[in-house]
Parts: sequence; C-alpha cells; structure tokens
Amino acid sequence: MNVQPLSKQFVDVSQGVGVPHEAPKTRRSASALWPSSAVGVIGLDEPRGRAEHTRQCYARAMSTAALITFGCKVNQVDSRQLEEALRRGGFRLRPPSEPADAYVINSCSVTAASDRRCRQTLRQLRRRFPEATLVVTGCYAETQAAEVLDLPEVDLVVGNCDKSGLVERLQQRLGAKAVPQTAAGPAGVSPRHATTRAFLAIQNGCDRRCAYCIVPRARGPSRSKPFDEVVAGVSEQVARGYAEVVLTGINLGSYGRDLAPQRSLAEVLHATVGLAGRARVRLSSVEPAEIDDGLCTALGLPHVCPHVHLPLQSGADRILEAMGRPYSAQVVRDLVQSLVQRQPETAIGADVMVGFPGETAADFDQTAVLLRELPIAYLHVFSYSPRPGTAAERLCDGVTAETKASRSAELRRLGQAKWHAFQQASVAKEHVAVVARKRDPKTQSRLTIAGNYLRIYVPDEPELVDHLVRVRVTELRGPMLVGAIVEC
Repeated sequence: MNVQPLSKQFVDVSQGVGVPHEAPKTRRSASALWPSSAVGVIGLDEPRGRAEHTRQCYARAMSTAALITFGCKVNQVDSRQLEEALRRGGFRLRPPSEPADAYVINSCSVTAASDRRCRQTLRQLRRRFPEATLVVTGCYAETQAAEVLDLPEVDLVVGNCDKSGLVERLQQRLGAKAVPQTAAGPAGVSPRHATTRAFLAIQNGCDRRCAYCIVPRARGPSRSKPFDEVVAGVSEQVARGYAEVVLTGINLGSYGRDLAPQRSLAEVLHATVGLAGRARVRLSSVEPAEIDDGLCTALGLPHVCPHVHLPLQSGADRILEAMGRPYSAQVVRDLVQSLVQRQPETAIGADVMVGFPGETAADFDQTAVLLRELPIAYLHVFSYSPRPGTAAERLCDGVTAETKASRSAELRRLGQAKWHAFQQASVAKEHVAVVARKRDPKTQSRLTIAGNYLRIYVPDEPELVDHLVRVRVTELRGPMLVGAIVEC
C-alpha cells in the first residue's frame, strides 16, 4: 500500500486551537473538520480494497454498525444517544461480536489502562473484521487525537464535542443514506432500551483541576442542563416505563451553578418528589465537597435511592492536598457518619487511588485505617497512572508497580469484606427494589436491585419486570442474596 504523509495540521487540545506539529513520516493522508475549541473529526483515506468493499455493501443492503463503550455513566448516555442517531441515520445495530460495516468505540481515558483497552479492542476488531471501518470517539479521541490517529487500525477520529456529527460523517464515508425514523426525545435522555434503569445526563465537564485528572481537558468546563429540561427528562423516562432514573454527570454535584438563576442538585430531587411510589431517582458519583446539608436532606426523600458514591481517592491529608482535592480526611469521616446516621441502610461506595506520586507507606496506612473504620459498603480501587497534560505527570512517581499492586490487592480484600458484611446485615430486612430483566442462569431466579444497590435474587415473576416491589432478604447464599417479593 502506498503511504502518504499526514497533513502537518493537528489540534493541540490543551490549547484549544489548531497548532502546527511535526507529522508522522509514514501515514495515510487525513482530512480534518475542526470545531473552534476542541478536537473534531479526522478522517483517513481508506485503502482501495476497503473502499470498494463498503461501496458494494451499501449497494446490497442497509448499513450495519456496532458500538463499544468504555468508561463512565456519562459515556454510557452518550453511547445510547449515538445508538439512536445511528438508527435514524439508516444503520442497523449489531452486537460487537458480529460482522458490521462500521465499529464505533466510545473511549475512556481516565487511566492509562483505559487507553490500552481501547487499543487492544481496535487490534482485535481489525484482525476479525479487516474490511470494516473503525471509528474512535470519546475522551481518548479528544485528549490524544494525534496518538489515536497514528494507530494503523483507525479510520476516523471524532472528538467529544463533535459526537453529534459522527453519524453524518460516517454516512458520508460509507455512502449510507438516512431513512425516516421516529423523532428522539430531549438531548441527553437515553432512549428506551432493554435495560431496567434509565440514565439521564444533567451535567457535563468539570471546573476542578485535580493534579491527576485528564477529565477537564476531555470534557471541558462544567455545563448544566436547564432545570426544567432535567425535571421533564426524568418524567419522560418514567413515562417510557422506567422505574429508576439515574442522574449522571462528570461533576454531578456542581449541577446548576452555571445556570441563571442558579440551581442545585438538591432542588432537582425536591422537584421530582412526585414520583414517589411509582419510580425512584439514583445519583451517580458525587464529590464529597459538593454534599452540603441541603443535599443530605434531599437524599432522604422517599423517591431517592439511599446510595451515595464518593470519589474519595485518598484518606491521607498530605496526599489529598497534593492531588488538589478540596477536603480533608476528617471532612470525609464526618460526611459518611452523618449520611449513615440519617439513613442507616444507606450504601456508601468510594473510589480509592493507590500509588499517587509520593504516597508513602504511612500515607497508605492512613487511607486503609479510614476505610476500615468508616461504614463504607464497597470500594472501587485503582492504581495511579500519569495522564498527559496533568500536573501530576511532572511529579516523580517513586511508587513501584509492585507496591501499587500490593496496596491495590489489600484494599480490594478490604472492599470485599465490607461488601460481604453489608450484605449480611441486610438479611431478614425488607427493601424496595426494581425487578430487573436479568435472571440467574443456574437457578432461573430473577434479579432485583434495592435502593441501596443490593442485588437480591427472588423467584421469577416475569410480569413484574421493570416494576418497584418490596423484597424481604432471607439468606446470603455464597456471594448471592436470596429473598422473596412480599409486596408489589
């Protein structure tokens, strides 16, 4: 294959504008459509054989596409919107394991492992489906466009800000033609899918500058959906048949500060209180510093799930300060204890990072002690990895991979023990739960999800799927809670 040098115009997303960079010396030619403030779309001239293959495909039948999603709940909402846009654009959706004309990867870049998973997936797809068009969008495409573009498997790179134009660009590339479809709901509202819970993105971006975090660069400044649109979006999802709506955002707790007049997450919860008895609202991750007395009170409303997930990161004040986190370990201690005192059944989860540059054994011990002492139900543990363009990237790491692995393993064991204890404490108690579509393949019992995130398996009653019921837990059988529906 003849190889052409790439145009020397890239986008430096850290600066927000296109600036010249030295191009790779061996790379297919590119055409770029750049929005004014971030990565847009980069298209690569495809090999003649692949172009002929795709033209023949569209002469034969409707185009097909598969979508693969990595990362946070906001990315999941974005992917559901992309699915709907692909359908409206004339694409039939296929599972990623099946042949398709195009594969869209909605990527994450929160850690180096996230980037690596994206690259591995691209290689696997190219080996299995050599003639398909591979598209990368999401945070990896936004923050490291040149790196993604240089991957030999990639045909199209679309930044976060141009996801709305992805389908049109794919149509142009493949020759697909749009077909009339039913209009979608409000932007940011996930269409009705074969899932039990709806996800509603009400906020995007982040104004914080934590030393380790690439997300502000990937998602931009904090932006909130209009208040009335959020309330209407929740009601619409309930009207579509969802019994649970999950409110999501990149920095969810900052919702409403950029609106005029200012609003708050607590106000959203109060405005949707009329759902009580018919449906419920769950919050995704909320920063500890964003949970004030008003939000604590709103979390006790009858339609709000008793479940709070905190991106804690560390329990050592010295490390929290180095990370740029705006709270101390004592603030976290007081917050968690207050939440559980208000609602003893509340499940509190925490993200914890190990191996931040300069983390000593004493720092780690402080984190472990805090987590051990607090009534936290579960932990999400991950190792620090340097992210390009962040303040921590310039710090001397000093924590070996072996130490990170050892500390991660210790905290994961702690998390498992805490979750087991939280499950055990629920036996003989009743919980309001939503009946899920999933069944256990061995016992054929039906999964229900309690407000505090407990998974409880009950005798199957298919007619109750997607409804709220009252479940009594009878036993903890290995890792599985077993119970029975006592009221529906």
